[in-house]
Amino acid sequence: MFSPFVTAIPDNLQPWLIKIFIGTEAVSVFNVALMMADGVKSLVPVNTLSYLVPRVIDDKEQSQRIFTYSVKYLFFFGACVAVLSYVCGYILITFFLPKYSASLIIFAILLIGLPIRSAGIAVGAFIVALRKQKYLFYQTMAKTAFSMIAIVVLLYAFGNVGLAIESVLTLILVFLLHYFYLKRKKKGLRFEWSLLFEFNEKDRLFFRQAYNLFLKRAKV
Repeated sequence: MFSPFVTAIPDNLQPWLIKIFIGTEAVSVFNVALMMADGVKSLVPVNTLSYLVPRVIDDKEQSQRIFTYSVKYLFFFGACVAVLSYVCGYILITFFLPKYSASLIIFAILLIGLPIRSAGIAVGAFIVALRKQKYLFYQTMAKTAFSMIAIVVLLYAFGNVGLAIESVLTLILVFLLHYFYLKRKKKGLRFEWSLLFEFNEKDRLFFRQAYNLFLKRAKV
């Protein structure tokens, strides 16, 4: 119940801290980058996992397969979306909003966190399916405490860029906390790192099915 309020604390304080440490104009520069990054996040499809994972959570083989490939595909899909989004953002800022060209470096750093966030959502879906709400609350508290300290330190040291760095570091922290907690609580479940950069028969089957589904939907 209290998690949304705790999570919102760093976001609500960011504009005030930017104004104090840098100035009012820097707030708008950061907000432009943040709005573009927030828009990009919605392009990564993650809703299916919240319905799929609870159905297979008790099946060890199915859980392992879905865990590995959802993390793998979401990470690379997030990376592709990040690259394409930066190109589009660069064109938008350069030709239509040159006044906010300083937002591009912030936007680029925020996009680094997109594949990490995407993969983290896959891991988080398993924790939610296991009904570990108490852990999720404590994780939220730890995340907020880390963000508050990192925001002040990095904002003072690097300005607006420091806030973008904090965002990426926080995403990495949450991913690692989720991954190692899940690995400990659901014994046997692990990410098969050897498959991360491997394109095997299961990958080919997945893309064939996805392509056929796309053609079917396109005809409709």
